[in-house]
Amino acid sequence: MTSPSRWCLGVAALALVMTAGLTLLGSSVTQSARQEDRPTPVRTGRVGPAPSGAAALPPSASLVRDGIAAGAAGLALGRRHASMEASLRPLLVRPALRAGVFGLDLGSGAFFDLAGDQAFSAASLIKIPVAAALLAAVDTGAVSLDEMIVMGADDIGGGAGSLQYLPVGSRFTVRRLAELMIRRSDNTATNMLIGRLGGIDACNASFAAWGLGRTRLRTPLPDMNGTNTTSPRDLVTVLEKTLRGTSLRPASRELLLSWMRRSHVRSLLPAGVGRGSRVANKTGDIPGALGDAGFVEAPGGKRYLLAVQVERPHNSHRANELIRDVSRSVYQSLTGLRAPAPPATVRRPTRARASARRAQAPARVPRAGRAS
Repeated sequence: MTSPSRWCLGVAALALVMTAGLTLLGSSVTQSARQEDRPTPVRTGRVGPAPSGAAALPPSASLVRDGIAAGAAGLALGRRHASMEASLRPLLVRPALRAGVFGLDLGSGAFFDLAGDQAFSAASLIKIPVAAALLAAVDTGAVSLDEMIVMGADDIGGGAGSLQYLPVGSRFTVRRLAELMIRRSDNTATNMLIGRLGGIDACNASFAAWGLGRTRLRTPLPDMNGTNTTSPRDLVTVLEKTLRGTSLRPASRELLLSWMRRSHVRSLLPAGVGRGSRVANKTGDIPGALGDAGFVEAPGGKRYLLAVQVERPHNSHRANELIRDVSRSVYQSLTGLRAPAPPATVRRPTRARASARRAQAPARVPRAGRAS
């Protein structure tokens, strides 16, 4: 065979080899792509309750049901309530206060948002998403409301709540701890439940699955420095998903509402609504921040969600007045009903005035038979 013929045969053989190799490679890539397109399987099934005082769920445990994860895109909103925003804007302009408001009319879907997506110090408002995550875990069977948890020394948190005064080793059901967390804002109960849910990282993973972009736990309760954060919009998102979405079963939803309707502090959002209304709310209060978030049912069937957060100078009472004013304005605008009038402002006397009054007061005459 001549050299040109041999060369042609060699080229043909090389072409055949390359064609076969490319075919096999293409088949492998196609199969790999098909496998990557398949949805990642979600581990389901019951996770048994931890033994009494036992270890919490690991961060990888599924604390959030499919319905919650599916709602991570956020709220389904209707039109923007521009007139409401215009009426509320002047109420938020107060010296040394930074405020955010988010509200949602559950009937029409209309919403109003004034810095509602900004992060604020959460204080005890963080207990709303913690409670929602807990009840979601109850619905999956990962946690039982009747299981017992033993209070450890690391669980004890000062500030709100009475569990801090009980001895280490005291035992409580999950149901009782959750009720104390919401109704009495008990910090020790909250720390115990965060631990049962797998700790701070596991809770943050659950919040992210809900689409809560500003809600983050960073430290156990009480968080007096305000490092834990949330936003008015995130709080309304949690409440909307628990009330109208598929995130909680009806029994768990009603349980959360029953706790919030009996919340110990009723001086903020509830103070701005008229008679015959029902308010399920939870407050947060530290020296540098104050807030309230809740679900309002007014006479006539109007239902809405409202969250207000304020960062303030040390315990400034002007934050309380701002939240009540916002609640009053929203109630009147959405319902057309009269809201209660704001309480008369009592001017506190200065030390100089108080001393002058004492100096001008007549001397007390000692009673008979009593030593002066």
